[in-house]
Amino acid sequence: MVEAEEARTAADSLSAALERSDFVGWDPYDALASPGIRAVARAPVLRQAAIQGVKVLPFNPRRVLAIPAQENAKALALFVSAYERLARLQPEGRFARLALALAERLERRALPSGEGAGWGYPFDVQTRWGFYPSTEPNAVVTSFAAHAFMDVEALAPPGRFSAAVEGSLAYARSRLLVEAGDEAFFAYYEGSRVPIHNASLLVASVFARVGRTAEALPALRYSLSRQRADGSWPYGAAPGLDWVDGYHSAFVLWSLDCAIEGGAEAEASRSALKSALDFVLARFIDPDGAVRASPESRFPIDIHSCASMVWALSRVHALDPRALEAAGRILDWTLANMRRADGRFAFQKRRLFRSSVPYARWSDGHMLLALSEYLAATAGG
Repeated sequence: MVEAEEARTAADSLSAALERSDFVGWDPYDALASPGIRAVARAPVLRQAAIQGVKVLPFNPRRVLAIPAQENAKALALFVSAYERLARLQPEGRFARLALALAERLERRALPSGEGAGWGYPFDVQTRWGFYPSTEPNAVVTSFAAHAFMDVEALAPPGRFSAAVEGSLAYARSRLLVEAGDEAFFAYYEGSRVPIHNASLLVASVFARVGRTAEALPALRYSLSRQRADGSWPYGAAPGLDWVDGYHSAFVLWSLDCAIEGGAEAEASRSALKSALDFVLARFIDPDGAVRASPESRFPIDIHSCASMVWALSRVHALDPRALEAAGRILDWTLANMRRADGRFAFQKRRLFRSSVPYARWSDGHMLLALSEYLAATAGG
């Protein structure tokens, strides 16, 4: 397992690099922020091809494509949560100041929607199952933002960010809740009726954390009833969305632990979490600590999966001592293989080469949160 001192040094080095960039940067999915690409890629298949094409390049073409480095709401949320954890470990340091300042920047990025407000990406996104523009909040970013605001309340005057949390809950309740017969789930974005398990469970975890278990239960039960016999979940409950990957599996683990802590279907959630944890430990983590791309394939090893697994496994370590040991092995491999000379983290390691493009949200935000969660767990926090 990684020694706490090494993890702390990595966190300090990464934080210094992020501070130099003022916490803005590129993203693997930001191709549609290019004016030229937007002008040409008007059909869904062209938009998706452009995003995937820019993402897989082993070099960074964004300056040539006029894709700006941007402030990303999800990245800000990750930074806020990470710095709050680091501030707990170093109360006299600068981390509390950084957490509060970034929380205020995150608050200003709210997108009014219906009765409340949500948060989204600063670029349009086209996936194989849907499209959401930069003006549209979504479930994942809003959930991470809400958790960040709840985290940072420990450092702020009482109630300072409560309106932001309430706004996110109102947005989820009024714009994302989808009733499907006798069941319900939270959509990824307003108008979508495609059930995406990690996104729905992340929203449910926010309701569970604030004690509104009745509003978390329908979505929680929807996904619990669709857990596979091997303990996994498909990405979504629709044709063509049956794959399983590392980082979305980590989001599910983390969300279920929040549900247990909030008392939402605790017994069923605990049983599902134990089964999911067995699956992850057996099928996703190689003996050297690398997180596989899928149960069937090792490559490409993605920093997002490595970081998200460290984060989730560090959180659930009280449930099973194997979790923290596995988090330490993953972190050891990640620091040895994915850390750049400037303290930031590479995007992917493929069989024959490493794509070392750094990304503020995908790579560095999740790594800073992973490092801070691991340090808190190993310190007994």
